[in-house]
Amino acid sequence: MNRLFFLMSPLKQRVANGEVVSPFSLKGAKQIHQKQQIAVEKSRLHILLLFGLNMIQGYETTFPIPLALSTSGNMELVER
Repeated sequence: MNRLFFLMSPLKQRVANGEVVSPFSLKGAKQIHQKQQIAVEKSRLHILLLFGLNMIQGYETTFPIPLALSTSGNMELVER
């Protein structure tokens, strides 16, 4: 068995094998960067992952949400 298998978590191994293209509900910049790096450097096709996150209303919500800010069309307000 491959030695790398024992050093990687199941998700990391699946990303490296090209079995995962869009991990859902993965949080944290460090974790996301790590999985993205594995996908680009170790998978067969070297394609970036697409990340998604579904939030239940009121659960870990920041206000105003980035979507609302982007639709305002006011970049000064967005930066502030």
